[in-house]
Amino acid sequence: MWSIFSSLCDLAEEKGYFFIGSNKAGNNAYFVRKDKIKNLKVLKAEDGYIESKFRESRDEKGNLSYVSKKDRLKLLKGMEIYNTRKNIIELIQ
Repeated sequence: MWSIFSSLCDLAEEKGYFFIGSNKAGNNAYFVRKDKIKNLKVLKAEDGYIESKFRESRDEKGNLSYVSKKDRLKLLKGMEIYNTRKNIIELIQ
């Protein structure tokens, strides 16, 4: 899933921010404005992404479904996603 997250990092960089990491639970990512970065280490999406430990998915009706992390991608597989780096629509593998 970090590859999907890389689009968010790309957008942040376009807006003047660097990605510096995620929390251990995987539900927060941290970005710092470029002019304030000082000696903080800038990370690539694949190096700082932490997979969410939460199971807060919802079904088509909006009810919590508590899908496990191994089953999340199964639900998304075959859906279209826009690849911001290649400028094309792809299917989630």
